[in-house]
Amino acid sequence: MAFAGMTPQEAIFLQEGTAGLDEAQRNRFFGYYEVKRKDPNNILLLTVIGTLGIAGLQRFAIGQIALGFLYLFTFGFFWIGTAGFDQL
Repeated sequence: MAFAGMTPQEAIFLQEGTAGLDEAQRNRFFGYYEVKRKDPNNILLLTVIGTLGIAGLQRFAIGQIALGFLYLFTFGFFWIGTAGFDQL
C-alpha cells in the first residue's frame, strides 16, 4: 500500500511491520495508519511558514498542541525550533 509522499524506507518498514498480520488486520492497520499519517511535505511547508511568521504550525498539524502553543508564545523558541532543527 502506498501513500502520498511515502519514502521507500517507510514502505519497507510498514511491510516488515505488518508481515505477521492476516489480510483483515492489515487492512484495518493501513486504514488507521492512513488517517493518522501526516504528509512530510505539508509539515515542511508549515515549518517554513513558521520560520517566516507564525511559529508552531507544524506542531499543531502533528497533534502536539502543547508544544504548538509553546512555540507560538516563544516565537519558536526564539526561531530555533521553527527552523526545523528540532525535527533532526
